[in-house]
Amino acid sequence: MSRHTATNDKGHQFVYGFDGPLSYYFLDRVYPDGRFRHIVGLCSCPPVYGSALNLLEYLDKFRVEVPEAHRDLLMLDLPI
Repeated sequence: MSRHTATNDKGHQFVYGFDGPLSYYFLDRVYPDGRFRHIVGLCSCPPVYGSALNLLEYLDKFRVEVPEAHRDLLMLDLPI
């Protein structure tokens, strides 16, 4: 399982990555008090399938800044 942290232009913190055994990508918003909001992946509500395309879409939607190498891997549907 990979797990990376990143922030957006508003300073909000996010966690994203790939869970190999379950074969899905995830994106979570992390709040200052430690709570999580699952945005992409198994526990997301409303449900958003944990695909590379959905992760890229929501990273862009929330303006989360991730390394270009991670974007390249996601575009190729490869684990990050």
